[in-house]
Amino acid sequence: MIEKVYIICHGQSGHNRGHQKLKEARYELDRLHIPYLVYPSEYATHTVDLIDMIIRKYFNEDHHRLLVIGGDGTLNAAVSQLVKMGSEVPITYLPAGTGSDFARAHLKDQSTASIIMNMVQNRHCQKIKIGNYQDQTLTNHGCFVNNFGTGFDAEVTYSVEKYQLKSHLGRFGLARFSYIVGVFFSFNRLKLFESEITVDGKVHHFNRCGLVAVMNHPFLGGGIQLNPGPKTSQSPQLACIIYHDLSWRALPLLVWQTLITHQQVHSSHYTRLTGETITVRSNQTLRSEMDGETLPERIVDINHQINRYPFYLE
Repeated sequence: MIEKVYIICHGQSGHNRGHQKLKEARYELDRLHIPYLVYPSEYATHTVDLIDMIIRKYFNEDHHRLLVIGGDGTLNAAVSQLVKMGSEVPITYLPAGTGSDFARAHLKDQSTASIIMNMVQNRHCQKIKIGNYQDQTLTNHGCFVNNFGTGFDAEVTYSVEKYQLKSHLGRFGLARFSYIVGVFFSFNRLKLFESEITVDGKVHHFNRCGLVAVMNHPFLGGGIQLNPGPKTSQSPQLACIIYHDLSWRALPLLVWQTLITHQQVHSSHYTRLTGETITVRSNQTLRSEMDGETLPERIVDINHQINRYPFYLE
């Protein structure tokens, strides 16, 4: 029997959508007469601190449940800290961000009521594919629930942050298009680079790359299907997407295929590799992004490995 639900909520996520999701969750838990405690996540590392405190001091896996409300960044922070602690406490997740790529891949159109009921009845707890990474240049490591991108993807994420596109577009209810708008803000920072990509021990070389992204499921940037396919979320392997041998002449069609028709897989500039261990190297200084968090420019030497973490999903 569930004695208590611990809720971590980033209320400001998705232009205050987090507050609405919390209201829905509280209604369902009150209706089911299940006690809960709400911990607002209010600054950049707050979710990490809250997870550490709750799991170490209060949590009993037999009698308690963990509910995370927020965007992909909040979810990443929660999963990363739990993995760092060596914990396998299952996460129940209510998406509230502008992008919500994890939810798009795994939760489909589930209602708050059905997500809460899965948690309460201990149904459909399954280990979902995530990725571990080690950045040899920055000497840091962690997890990603969606993707780890290097090159143009990171420049787009940087533009979204720099120009506060989510905030400006959010005034008109268009925050979900911030990544697409960011694409057009970022062409002047597109760098073409050589990359060496090692997949399960096999080395591949690519020239004039614009983007290399290691992905757990099809989506990035709020629904862009960079890694299309009906079963990519369930694949037991990571996917590495490479846009290569690029020229300014090739870019308009490739952007159209990626954003509009989802036919980039037929382009000679698109390659998809899959494996359990993927290392990306480049001697050029490049920016990266991990689940929407921008990482600084540096020489690229990043190892990605498959991992899994338990979630309550239908």
